[in-house]
Amino acid sequence: MHNTITLENLVQPFIVNSHSDFVTIYEEGLRLTEMQDNSWRRPRFFHMVQMLRLTRGLAGMTAEAGVYRGLASYLICRTRQQEAGGGFNGTGHFALDSFAGLPEPTRKDGYLRCAGRFSDTSEEIARRTLEHFPGVEILKGWIPEVLSELPDQTYRFVHVDVDLYDPTIACLEYFFSRLLPGGIIIVDDYGPWPTGEWPGCRAAVHEFSYRHSMPFATLDTGNVVIVKR
Repeated sequence: MHNTITLENLVQPFIVNSHSDFVTIYEEGLRLTEMQDNSWRRPRFFHMVQMLRLTRGLAGMTAEAGVYRGLASYLICRTRQQEAGGGFNGTGHFALDSFAGLPEPTRKDGYLRCAGRFSDTSEEIARRTLEHFPGVEILKGWIPEVLSELPDQTYRFVHVDVDLYDPTIACLEYFFSRLLPGGIIIVDDYGPWPTGEWPGCRAAVHEFSYRHSMPFATLDTGNVVIVKR
């Protein structure tokens, strides 16, 4: 008889035992969004929060592209609130989403049948999740068009979770040019994922990296991390 070693076996005990501050805000976020925990979601967002913490002290804004029900933006805002000793109301965080699910994929996405996926949300659900952070600016619209509604500013941290090639490459080009030195972009859906592959996201990361001679690091939870030097 032997025990199967999984990502959940390896990572979650470490989080629970050593990072109760993360566990607290993560489980708050699950309750607010009515989302379920699973073996990859918890460590994925744990990594995201740690990358955000690396940018502490930089003066730029934070943003998320691909909000869904608001869990990641909630974690970003709660972490910023902890940094500020409680005095953070969401001002300086921007959340972008169509709130209509995924758009039609293109050839670079491998013609996935995913249009409309993740549509079980709304702007109202995201605002309810973020109700304790009234300063958050939620921008509803498709990427890249909605990017033009952002004010001209710099960023310390950006979370990109848009799955497909077109919105991923648009976000990388837009936010990286406005990222402060030392700032971080973390991209979900590079893979591999237990729920399937997102080849368009992976292609966008590789194209962006080649175009800008910008290295990236992959994490065991399917995220990619890009640090501006």
